[in-house]
Amino acid sequence: MKRLLLLLFLLSVGGLIQAHPSVLPPCTFPDNRIYVDRDATGLNDGASWTDAFNSLQDALNAACSCNVTEIWVAEGAYFPDEGAGQTNDDPASTFSICSGVEVYGGFSGNGTETMLSERDFSLYVTTLSGDLQQNDGANFTNNGDNAYHVVFFKNANPQTRLDGFTITAGNGGTTQNGGGIYNDGSGNGNLSNPQIVHCILSGNQARSGAGIFNDGRQGTSSPAFTNCIISGNLATRDGGGFYNFGGFAGNSSPSLTNCLLAGNKAQRIGGGLYNDAVDAVGGTSSPSLINCTLSGNHADFGTGGIFSNGSNGGVSNPVLLNCILWGNSSEIGNTNATTTVDYSLVQGGYPGTNNLSGDPLFVTPVASASAPTTAGDLRLQVGSPAIHAGNSAGVTIPPFLDDGLGNAIDLDGLLRIEGVMVDMGAYEFPCYAAAGELLNSLASETLVICQGSDPGFTFSAVGAETGAEYLYAFLLVDASGLVVESTTDGDFDLAVLTQGPYTVYGLSYANFNTPGNIADYLTGKTLQDIQNDDSGTDFCLNLTGAPAAGHTNVLTLKAVGCGTFPWAGN
Repeated sequence: MKRLLLLLFLLSVGGLIQAHPSVLPPCTFPDNRIYVDRDATGLNDGASWTDAFNSLQDALNAACSCNVTEIWVAEGAYFPDEGAGQTNDDPASTFSICSGVEVYGGFSGNGTETMLSERDFSLYVTTLSGDLQQNDGANFTNNGDNAYHVVFFKNANPQTRLDGFTITAGNGGTTQNGGGIYNDGSGNGNLSNPQIVHCILSGNQARSGAGIFNDGRQGTSSPAFTNCIISGNLATRDGGGFYNFGGFAGNSSPSLTNCLLAGNKAQRIGGGLYNDAVDAVGGTSSPSLINCTLSGNHADFGTGGIFSNGSNGGVSNPVLLNCILWGNSSEIGNTNATTTVDYSLVQGGYPGTNNLSGDPLFVTPVASASAPTTAGDLRLQVGSPAIHAGNSAGVTIPPFLDDGLGNAIDLDGLLRIEGVMVDMGAYEFPCYAAAGELLNSLASETLVICQGSDPGFTFSAVGAETGAEYLYAFLLVDASGLVVESTTDGDFDLAVLTQGPYTVYGLSYANFNTPGNIADYLTGKTLQDIQNDDSGTDFCLNLTGAPAAGHTNVLTLKAVGCGTFPWAGN
């Protein structure tokens, strides 16, 4: 009888495993990697694209129990109430990511990718959604039964990574924080500092921190966000995009690099970002933002862009570099806090080094009154004062991502520094990639030779002024500021050069006393060397604007593949 019962038990377990292979997953994953594809029809054991798990929850469970450190997820929508052990339509369900696990989205589902570089998260959108019943309407309607938190981190180390996902439809309502992501590093001695990369957080709702809530009470919650978009989120209290809580002697000071916070709304304070170092015992909330754009964020009763509070002994000293804050219901607010802003463009102006206040000329601005919204295009137009106005010294890898060749990239994945100086904001103004583009209105001091153009073209500058007082040189400068070629006749042969970016400068030397060829003198020097040279006065010619009185010559810069650039010189 016992043998019969044992046989029946083994058959039932075998049938259970066959019907639900993810209940007891074997820890046999080649390359220490688990695959997820909701459309896979193989064994569904996660060991390959063919046999991928259909639910992300099964992959997360397997990774946690088997110490697997990498999960690859194919395009499509995934819901936290799906998978073994989950309760259908349970709003408490969430994608809980174990410490040390890297989760990557953006794969095609065709089973062809074998390297991370082969994925395309813009084309193959991979969505983590809190819309459990898949019935949400526009403008947060019908979302009362959604998941409280779509993604949850608890004590995640810096090797933990979420990369290439759209995170949407979380709803904490008026009682729960962190609709999109709740990052929990609370508790004495705890920390949760994961990496969130190439992610979009939009359409989430919560009490505070609708997009992201970082809980650092008595512990540390300071994740690193890189090349992310946080837009169209709604907080029924504070922090429409972000809420960083470092009270009770804790610390919540995340880093944001190349990030866009736009069209978020708080029904109280901090439409884009709220930094809170306040409670019965103060803590620290001092995030850093490099090359970020905040625009179109709205707060009903307080600061729309960034608000920081360091009352009750707390410390809140955010640092912003190469950022743009424009078109928020208000830009920066401080209560017992100090926000340091340098090389940034802030509407209405803000104290700091080399800050600007003019219209950044977004392609399609976002109106804060329309928040929450994901509308708008916050890339820069020709003539933006933010172009070449940042501090390139702040662009290092990390925190910036690179293109595989050691060059930093922007939010679009394009070269981060086009020319000698970095642009402000999340998007770098691109080099023109084809002849015929409109170049004659480019308000810039440099002409950037196109990255990706045929390196065999020639560059010519014609019509330069001459005279007893002035000698002219045209410099071809690489991204590091080194003059790689110079000429006095205006002709460069670029056939031997690698692809760009390069910048062309026109220099005028008054009463230049060094005999011989200026080109020979300048070749191999850096732009800084030339600017600091005592032999004469030099300056970068303005490539736009009317010529000075008595000066009528026109300099035309031509580069095959980049169109024609007419300049009225002075």
